[in-house]
Amino acid sequence: MSGRKRIPVLRGWLKTPDAAAYAGVCVPTLLSWREMGLKHSKIGHNLVLFRSSDIDEFLERFAVTAGQQDIEAEKLLKLGRQALRLVG
Repeated sequence: MSGRKRIPVLRGWLKTPDAAAYAGVCVPTLLSWREMGLKHSKIGHNLVLFRSSDIDEFLERFAVTAGQQDIEAEKLLKLGRQALRLVG
């Protein structure tokens, strides 16, 4: 075993890359969702954690009927493109 201590995983919490993978989006999109109100916990300067249940609840807020899907999809794609411009 190396000299590094193992940090226990907090059940139900995901680090940013894992949370993005869970949601099926890239990290910049997840970060833009955080700015839109996605619940998260920030510990120190660098560690941000998300609960999978909070991601599910956030996405439910954007659930739409079949007729609204195209309009809402365009809105989310636009937000994702804006997030990529901010990061890149």
